[in-house]
Amino acid sequence: MDKWSGSGRWGSRWAGWKERAGRRSFADNRLAKALAARRDALLIVGMAFLLGRAMILEELSPFALAFLAVVSYLRKDLIYAAGAASLAGALLAVHAQLAAIACGMALFLLIRKGLERFERADIAAAPLIVMITAGSVRLFALLLTDQMHWYPLMLAGIEAVLGFVLTLIFTQALPVLMMRRKKVRLRTEEVVCLIILLASVMTGMVGWSVEGLSAAHIMSRYLILVFAVAGGALIGASVGVIAGLILSLADITAIYQIGLLAFAGMLAGLMREAGRMGTAVGMLIGSTILSLYIGEQSAIAASTWESAVAVLAFLLTPRALIKWTAQYVPGTKEYDNLQQDYARR
Repeated sequence: MDKWSGSGRWGSRWAGWKERAGRRSFADNRLAKALAARRDALLIVGMAFLLGRAMILEELSPFALAFLAVVSYLRKDLIYAAGAASLAGALLAVHAQLAAIACGMALFLLIRKGLERFERADIAAAPLIVMITAGSVRLFALLLTDQMHWYPLMLAGIEAVLGFVLTLIFTQALPVLMMRRKKVRLRTEEVVCLIILLASVMTGMVGWSVEGLSAAHIMSRYLILVFAVAGGALIGASVGVIAGLILSLADITAIYQIGLLAFAGMLAGLMREAGRMGTAVGMLIGSTILSLYIGEQSAIAASTWESAVAVLAFLLTPRALIKWTAQYVPGTKEYDNLQQDYARR
């Protein structure tokens, strides 16, 4: 009798442990989902703030409107948070474009609301809406200031076309960054769009500096190091070209960054087989060699220190982040292993 009562007691205890473990697992899953949702919200708000500051040629600001348009379709619950962050960034920009960005956002939301009533609010129409909105706001501003000349009109057309292209790019890049897709395989175009989005976000750091070191230059070098060690010389050089091009559009005096970052990214990728230290040495060699052509000793010293700070941040980066990045870069060993695991399932 005692034997059976003992086994029943142990069975009830086991059942209680299983129930508590199930509750704990459910609570952990809910916590993980809540943290993932909050991570996406913080990521979108932070990017919106920097894109609100980002400008091209010190006059054009097509990034904020294009980003808000994509967010309004992918994360409708974050429209107003992203819009407020973009306006805050525009308010703190070096060359403030607060009125133009605010009017563009308001006009876009009105057009989108009208299309929703006719059930035509599809994300495929977002690039065209952004182009019409950006062009209309710019033309209205030119009419108010009586500047209907060929150069301002050309800039208005360029901003409208840039809004169209950036919306297409962000439409492909933002879902990849937020990991909302179920598929594992990424096309090369999606990786390039992601790099353009990250480089565009970095332009929002133009004007920020610590002890004479540019935050945008440090982040561009750090981004190159991460992609170079993950994808090799081709990816490193591609990231360098894209980052240098977009940074030079935001800051005309940084036109030399295109060649410098491309060469540094190529050398860093070529030395990836030597590990992180080899990649870091390649970055330092590439950036130092081409920085000698700047001429001024202070600029050469600043460029070298910017590379050194980026290398330090890269060496402190967790290995898991680099492996996660490599999984989504076509042609890497991690990417092939992930595809094989996905095929087995």
